[in-house]
Amino acid sequence: MSSLNIIIRAYNSEKYIGEALQSVLENLYALKEEVAGEILVCYDRKSHDNTYSILKEFSLKYPELIHVIEHEHMSAPEALIYCLKRAQGAYLFLLDYDDLYPKDHIRKTIFILRDYPKGFGFTKIYFIDDVTRRIIRTSKIPKNPINIHSILKINYIGTSSICIRNECVRELLNSIDKLPKSIIPFVREDWLIALLAFKECTPVFISDSYVFYRLHVGHRSATGSTDSLRWTYDYLRDIITLLAFAKLERSKLSTSEWKALEQGLLLRFHNIAKSIGKDFSSLLLFTIYFRFIGLLNIIKRLIKGKETDYIL
Repeated sequence: MSSLNIIIRAYNSEKYIGEALQSVLENLYALKEEVAGEILVCYDRKSHDNTYSILKEFSLKYPELIHVIEHEHMSAPEALIYCLKRAQGAYLFLLDYDDLYPKDHIRKTIFILRDYPKGFGFTKIYFIDDVTRRIIRTSKIPKNPINIHSILKINYIGTSSICIRNECVRELLNSIDKLPKSIIPFVREDWLIALLAFKECTPVFISDSYVFYRLHVGHRSATGSTDSLRWTYDYLRDIITLLAFAKLERSKLSTSEWKALEQGLLLRFHNIAKSIGKDFSSLLLFTIYFRFIGLLNIIKRLIKGKETDYIL
């Protein structure tokens, strides 16, 4: 019997965590004769809403299926790494607390990934309305979704669409542990994991399934925010993620992969310049931009294969 973990991070998540858990439980009950599944909820003790009470209620009702792991306050990327290190299942599913699994998602994913001992599986994403659950749009998946050149330019893999075989997870964690701890809070964790998996594991696009990604006020894609500072911060996180990947994998990147990486970096610097052009009145934005312009030096040194002592 296969074992699996579904990892959910919980921080001020009272509004959605119950629905997320229910969507996973429905999947697990459909597989109870086939797999030994456990939901690992990593609860941030700094949450100041009713999240903990909801988790306690669920864990008491389903003690064999839900295990709550409490931890000190940390960033979302740090929390995910913390959870992954504590998961032991042969298959590790990731789910954000405000997203949902459709019926049979876990079954379909395992059916495909069972043939890949170091598999990194991902699906397409359906973006749904927060209230009505109406599908608003679908994620744009390239013609060749497992081509690393595509994902070096843009991330089309969301956290909740990911399932990783345990052997692959160990490889990814070993790589991530080599990064300076000060960088981890600023990376895009889903993108960094996907980038590393495309090099260290076997990427597998699972076309038969999908996940629901909830669009609500907290998401830039839902609000259509034109706040230059927020967009610039997002672009800078993209840059840091690409640089972190380059630092870890530079000796394994081909010439064409380096070129795709450079294109991804240049696109984001271009977008930062556009953001600043729209909002030059923001002294803070201007300061942040020039604070991070030093990243250009890191790019040059990484491409030349040299170490850098630049401190973020």
